[in-house]
Amino acid sequence: MFREENYRFCVNSALQIMQEQRKKLFNDCIHSDPTIYNGLHSSESPALCRLYFQAYFVEWVGMHWETMFEILKRHSEYSAEQRRKMILFFAEYLSELISECSQKGLLANLAVPELLKVQKKQLKEMIQFSGKWEHNSNKLRVQMKKGHEQYMKLIREAEAEAESE
Repeated sequence: MFREENYRFCVNSALQIMQEQRKKLFNDCIHSDPTIYNGLHSSESPALCRLYFQAYFVEWVGMHWETMFEILKRHSEYSAEQRRKMILFFAEYLSELISECSQKGLLANLAVPELLKVQKKQLKEMIQFSGKWEHNSNKLRVQMKKGHEQYMKLIREAEAEAESE
């Protein structure tokens, strides 16, 4: 699949991304990120708390993907074919992360199965039809952004409903 140095780059990049995103999660908790804070302390309704957590989780997963693109931008020495293989490598990692989070632990209860299924399906299509990787990659990025926007709309609606009661 890869030359050894490309595989090392992919593994190191994936580890860097995981480290950065877990650090972000930790810092957001410590510094009371509004989405997490409202998820923890919103007394209006349990459903609203859940929406905040779901919105944060979708954004957090999307940041893994965006960070990977930022790393690749800084490495112009790789050919288009090498980048394609690296993106597919990372798509498999991200697909596994989504599977783990949606099937086990606390996040299994918080994550929206349908949205995660869509993201995972797009990742699998990208892997399966690697010739269309760029199109599928852009489609996934749009879907992640759309998902975040949908959550924020649901949160605004739930907050407005809670205020009117």
